Amino acid sequence: MAPTFFFTVGVVIPDPNRTPRVSSGATGGRWMPPKSMGGNIRGTTLNFKHDGRRTAIVHALPSNLREYKCYSVYHDHAYLWTVDYDATAERVGDGRDTIAANGNGNGNESSDEDDSSSESSDEEETEERPDWSTMSFSVGSSYTSYAGQRQQQQRLHCRRRDQLWATQLFTDIYTAQQETQNPQYGGLNGELPLLIALLALTMPPGYLPTHIPQCIGNTWNVYPPNTLPRGCGWIDRRGLVVRVFYDPGTTSTADLRALEIGTLGSIFR
Repeated sequence: MAPTFFFTVGVVIPDPNRTPRVSSGATGGRWMPPKSMGGNIRGTTLNFKHDGRRTAIVHALPSNLREYKCYSVYHDHAYLWTVDYDATAERVGDGRDTIAANGNGNGNESSDEDDSSSESSDEEETEERPDWSTMSFSVGSSYTSYAGQRQQQQRLHCRRRDQLWATQLFTDIYTAQQETQNPQYGGLNGELPLLIALLALTMPPGYLPTHIPQCIGNTWNVYPPNTLPRGCGWIDRRGLVVRVFYDPGTTSTADLRALEIGTLGSIFR
């Protein structure tokens, strides 16, 4: 049976009082998430528990939990931006919103300004966290895709036509490179908080308390388009921060990692 874990889904919004950050170069003009401290504002947060078979919303988390992983995710004009930490609690990358980036997900940046601008001494001493990057994937066994940060591929590797999750979770930018009819091929695994965020983004914000529990059960599923139209949750500049927690008395990080990499079977099948 899949391991028990807890998770939170919090709203993130870009500070409306700050000048938006946009890309330069070949992707000029594309919106990009804020990097400066305070540029990403936390909104309401929902708490959930998954017992390996069912998911339920809970009013509060137990006090003995430990954090496993955290992801912040934004959607904007079909692009999905991610960092593997809480963008509302710390600066992202170098924290400079004045620097425009290529926005191709590989972490390379080009600047319209001089990067030698002075920084405060405490910022120089702070270890720099990874910058925002677009969704990426690696290839697993049986041609599965693994969703994470700074992986080798910018699109799903393979999908079957009967896999609704491939089009419900991802915009056309991330369409699979090939299709297969083999029932053993084409699943999806990945970082737990990232997959939860992607699932949450398939539905309007008000649906999360009732619809997330119905999607994360013994198997993970998405709603078909005739129930939730594709893209109904892809609101431009919509952001989420998802944290996954575990009770060390019942679940280990190895248990959660085994779930992520597909040891128990693909998460989305």
